[in-house]
Amino acid sequence: MERFLKKTRIFIIIFWVLAAVVAVFALPNVSQLVQNKGQITVPRSANVSEGRRLQKKLNPGEPVSSDIIAVYNSGANKKLTKRQISEIRSSVTKVSRNRAKYHITAITSLLDGKSVRQQLTSKDQTTMLVQISVKSNQNQISQRSAAIKQALKADHLRLNMTGSSLVNHDFASATQDGVKKTEVIAIVFILIILVLVFKTPIIPVISLLTVGISFLTSFSLVTNLVQNYNFPFSNFTQVFMVVVLFGIGTDYNILFYTRFKRELGLNPEKTTNEIAVKTLFSAGKTILFSGSSVLIGFSTLALAKFSLYQATSAVAISVLILLLVLITLTPALMSLFGHGLYWPSKNFDGEGGSKIWQELTSTAVKHSVITALATLIIAVPVAMMFSNRLNFNDLWEVPNQYESKRGINLIQKHFPAGFSSPMTLIISGDKRLDNNQQLYALDMLQNRLKHDKDVSAVMGVTRPLGDRINQLYVNNQLKTLNSGIGQAGTGVSTINNGLKNASDQLGRQQTNTNGVQRLIDGTGQLSTGANQLQAALNTLQSRLASGAAGANQLNDALATLSASTDQLKNGVDQILAQLNQTEVPSREQVQAQIDQLNAMKTVLTPIIQNAVLSGQLPVDQAERINQAFADFPNQLQQLSGLGSQIDDLKNGLTRVDNGLGAMQSGIARMRTGAGQLSSGMQQGASGAGEIASRTNDLTNGLAQIQAGQQQMKTALDGLASRSRELKNGLDRASDGLNQVGQGLNQGQSYVKGLVGNSSSDWLNVPDSVLHSKTFKRSLDQYMSPDRKTTQLTVILKLNPFSHPAIGVANHIKQVTARSLSESGLDHAKVGITGTSMQNFDLQQISTSDFLRTAIIMLIGITLVMILITHSTLYAVTIVASLAGTYFVSLGIGEKISQMLLGRNMLSWNVPFFSFIMLIALGVDYAIFVMMAFNEERGSTVERLVSASNRLGKVVMSAVVILGGTFAAMIPSGILTLIQVPIVVITGLLILAFVTIPMFIPAVITISDWMLRRKFASMKKFER
Repeated sequence: MERFLKKTRIFIIIFWVLAAVVAVFALPNVSQLVQNKGQITVPRSANVSEGRRLQKKLNPGEPVSSDIIAVYNSGANKKLTKRQISEIRSSVTKVSRNRAKYHITAITSLLDGKSVRQQLTSKDQTTMLVQISVKSNQNQISQRSAAIKQALKADHLRLNMTGSSLVNHDFASATQDGVKKTEVIAIVFILIILVLVFKTPIIPVISLLTVGISFLTSFSLVTNLVQNYNFPFSNFTQVFMVVVLFGIGTDYNILFYTRFKRELGLNPEKTTNEIAVKTLFSAGKTILFSGSSVLIGFSTLALAKFSLYQATSAVAISVLILLLVLITLTPALMSLFGHGLYWPSKNFDGEGGSKIWQELTSTAVKHSVITALATLIIAVPVAMMFSNRLNFNDLWEVPNQYESKRGINLIQKHFPAGFSSPMTLIISGDKRLDNNQQLYALDMLQNRLKHDKDVSAVMGVTRPLGDRINQLYVNNQLKTLNSGIGQAGTGVSTINNGLKNASDQLGRQQTNTNGVQRLIDGTGQLSTGANQLQAALNTLQSRLASGAAGANQLNDALATLSASTDQLKNGVDQILAQLNQTEVPSREQVQAQIDQLNAMKTVLTPIIQNAVLSGQLPVDQAERINQAFADFPNQLQQLSGLGSQIDDLKNGLTRVDNGLGAMQSGIARMRTGAGQLSSGMQQGASGAGEIASRTNDLTNGLAQIQAGQQQMKTALDGLASRSRELKNGLDRASDGLNQVGQGLNQGQSYVKGLVGNSSSDWLNVPDSVLHSKTFKRSLDQYMSPDRKTTQLTVILKLNPFSHPAIGVANHIKQVTARSLSESGLDHAKVGITGTSMQNFDLQQISTSDFLRTAIIMLIGITLVMILITHSTLYAVTIVASLAGTYFVSLGIGEKISQMLLGRNMLSWNVPFFSFIMLIALGVDYAIFVMMAFNEERGSTVERLVSASNRLGKVVMSAVVILGGTFAAMIPSGILTLIQVPIVVITGLLILAFVTIPMFIPAVITISDWMLRRKFASMKKFER
């Protein structure tokens, strides 16, 4: 082996130098890699993963987009002025017109209407938001956001660009900046410590070179695996590779070079090549066992399901390469440089023992029971101080100097806190959701979520702006229906009154036909009187013509003529009186009645049909009513024609009446002028002839009048018959309308009872609204093109990054599941995205995966310890002690964080990283001591004290190196990279001064004493 090492040492050195050079040139763009593939992802079964898959259904075929929020603020808590708002409008208009240039897929701003503007403006009127969706991956988001910001700038206004994507980008950038600080500080610190330990500048430089080569080679390998094969990677991968490699690498180098120096002093006669080989087989064995435990510990993380935990398994690759470098390059350098490594020192007697550890271990083994009990009594309460409440607020990780953090702070100050990162609930099924049944189910879900005390607003397809649209709810529709029923009742009452009036008028028209009969009878009497008058006149004329004389005969004839004339005039007067009393409507009145009847028919037709259908009115009666409505206008037309005939009759009778008056005057003159009879005989005969001829006209006229009256009576009789049928139908229709009115009153009373009732406060979208353009905009905004997927936007009152928001997210998930199962959408897929739900998923996944990987890791390390100690009891004792140290460190670390950082919770990934570092690295020191313990001779107590004395300085130096390396992360400003060192350094101090030098020796002493007693009892029993 000595010969092989001597021949190959130069080639080994050249190989690793070339490997480092190649690694540097092959190194990808780390910043870009962190942005693209370093983000934390959750398993496919997580709510957020399901939500992202379902979101693709909302806009199928569209590229992945990132959301950005532009935050305008007036500054100094002043309200935005009209000029400032105008400038915002102008800037947004310019950007909106150039969407393609800025890769914008959607933009929501004050340009979208008054309601949207109110929603995007803070209540104090100092801040306004513009929501933008940009086609971008994580690496492009910063540049595209900067370009949009430049276009959106407005004078005299503060503008900050923020959003979850930008926060993640700034977090990654802050982490990278922190890594650079850590690297520099760690290197400087290690150099100083190594110079102090070895009192030479050579070993510190060589140690850093070997560790640096290990880091460059392993980091280049890991990043190329990430770039080409999607190896798990995170923001923290690089920083933990730096810390672990420089920490344990330096520790191993200290062990190597301390042992090499000791061997040089003990074996001055041997060559440096032989001593290098001997050191390799002695210290190298310890390093291989120790490194194997670290390697196993980090390798088990590859079995995790959570990407962040998987990404930490990259440290195993770096540890493996470190071990290869240490067992090849370090011996080659020892063989090549030999004593020159310790220049200018000439002392090779080796380092002295550690009096501190010797005293601690001696005390512990002498008072083992007291030491063990006292340690447990102190440790258990301290461990129980840990609250187990973890912080998932990523904003705590981003320093305030970053713009995205300032933007989030402004939103949370001026808007509901959840506005900075709303939750999106996506529901997808096999059936369309744009129907009343499914919209009702979705609205009920929105309503339930809105009534959660921690929810500020819920926006969805039925409430696009978060508020109810009252016109779409049954309660409001019932109010409208109630008003309509009242109007319908009023209309029915009006129609009923009209029907009653029409029925009464028809009744009066029936009684008027009796007057027409009397008119006909009077006209008959008049005709008889006219015939008698004509006979008398004929007699008079003949007597006058024959020249009969005699005053008595003349007087008798005149008396008879006078009586007949009086009788005839009375008859004419009576007929005229009857004609004047007869009411015959005019054509305009008839037409008005016809129009009224047609309107009445239009109203009554559906009522009659409903009455027939309900069995309230026989079919034959309905037909008669309809026939009456059909015939009645014709009868009224005939009646209008009779009216003109009656007018002619009245005019003719008036002339007759006037003639009879004149005749009475003539007869009177005849009677008074009897003395003049002889002289006027000829004139009398002539007058009588004329009267007789007029009387004949009168008789003919009366005959025509009587015939016309008979026709009028016949028409009126027909009209009366029809009117009776119509009257009966109208009466029945009136009764039906009374029932309708009563039904409407009952319906109105029932509707009044429903109005304001919570059981009627549910969604009912009318078809006219459902298919309207306005509602289509809401469907397009919140539903997929096939209408089978929809989304709800939930804005919390709480800070969505906070720990309480995690519980709210879980509650929303449960409420959604219950609501959908009750509404028939239980088979629909549900996904939820947003910071709060992602933190809930992280909490569930990190907890379960942490427990699983921790158990696997502890089992692996326990098996390694069994191989080293050859004792299961010792191995379990050591691993259990390390676990106890971890819990005590958490309790103390949380209190330190609260006192120094003002944070009452540890970040959610601090327990995991602290566990990995303390267990995987802490077991190194236990292995150092146990390997020395195995090399010592004597009783168990003597071996423990001797091993502690011998390895005390090495372990304490390693603790200082590793603690200092972790402390180098604190200036990064990242909360996780501050809290992890606090917990780990606390644990290292406990390991260095309590667990390894005191508690483990005490427990081993107790167990050894118990085993000896057991063996002694067994031997005594055998005797």
